[in-house]
Amino acid sequence: MKLAKIFFIGSAFFCSFVFLGCGKKSSEQALEATPEHDFTSEVVIPAAAAQAKAKQNTAQTVPAVMLWKPNGALWLETDGVMQWGRVDLTAGSQFEAVCDKDGNPEIKTAKRKSGSSIEEREFVRVKYGERDDYWAQTGMVAVNAKVAVISAENTLIYNTPSMTGMGSTVIPVGTVVAVLQDNDADSTFVKIDASLSDYIDVRSKYIKSDKIVTNADDVQVLQLLSLAKSSKNETVRNELLDNAKSLKPSETVAKMLSDFEAELAAAASKTYTEKTLEGESVILVKSDNGDTINVRSEPGTNGAVVLKMQDSAPLLAVGITEEQDTIDGKEAAWIHVKEITPNEDKGGFSQTGKEGWIFAAYTSYGSETASESEL
Repeated sequence: MKLAKIFFIGSAFFCSFVFLGCGKKSSEQALEATPEHDFTSEVVIPAAAAQAKAKQNTAQTVPAVMLWKPNGALWLETDGVMQWGRVDLTAGSQFEAVCDKDGNPEIKTAKRKSGSSIEEREFVRVKYGERDDYWAQTGMVAVNAKVAVISAENTLIYNTPSMTGMGSTVIPVGTVVAVLQDNDADSTFVKIDASLSDYIDVRSKYIKSDKIVTNADDVQVLQLLSLAKSSKNETVRNELLDNAKSLKPSETVAKMLSDFEAELAAAASKTYTEKTLEGESVILVKSDNGDTINVRSEPGTNGAVVLKMQDSAPLLAVGITEEQDTIDGKEAAWIHVKEITPNEDKGGFSQTGKEGWIFAAYTSYGSETASESEL
């Protein structure tokens, strides 16, 4: 009996040794065969990293909101450098931030590769879809927050949650904000993070709680409405409005949608009076962000696009409207222009025969930089 017991223990030990040895060899082979991540396919996880990955999957998460306009990127870390993970999330997109056992977000400073430049940025680890190895720049997101949208015109920001704590900054209606869950305000106020431009410039401030909406259809409609108002492409704008009308927002948000459609209808029926300019002047296209600027068949945003002009491109101005419009917060008239090209043989410019109307705010007309010359 004693011999049989010794034989059984010995056999078990030998089998365990063989099994562990095979497992080690298999793990080493898997590590050697693992390809580098190229962002075009899912990461192949080596067998030796399975336990670490399983530990990651049990990490705590808290809700997070993308605030960057119009969208913010998610990154993946390769060889210590953050590179674009082929994921862009629009402002208002919701996902999760990964936290440690104490509920603190996992944050690190790392080098970010963007084009040919490498810069150091702070990142928070996030879970998106089935993966929890993405990273987002901390300046683009709000952690432990839920999405909301400003539903009232000229909503003031408060520095403290009190009636006397108001500042001078106003958040436009339709702006996506993040309502922070560590809210220390009473029911009158909510604490928010928001992006008012290309940068997060509102952190842990307050607004009145009756100035926001949080139900899903209201949030989505106001997101679509904000995009429609900023779009210079009529086809895209109409598609955004059609998508918004397919939802079921509250009465307040539905009225905002119908008011904007009424503005578009009024603009379509608006008439313009042209005033001929004294002499012909060469003006330059002025694009603030590098986008092309539309030249339309008639004054107003309903005119068909006949030309798309690059920044600093010359145009011949021959007329201007007496009426003005407001586009992107800029009030200006429309200029009747003709396309011209440099004439290297004779000097100056030659007309091409194409003409149309351009919004004056996107030109050098009337500024000291305008290059004036008779053709």
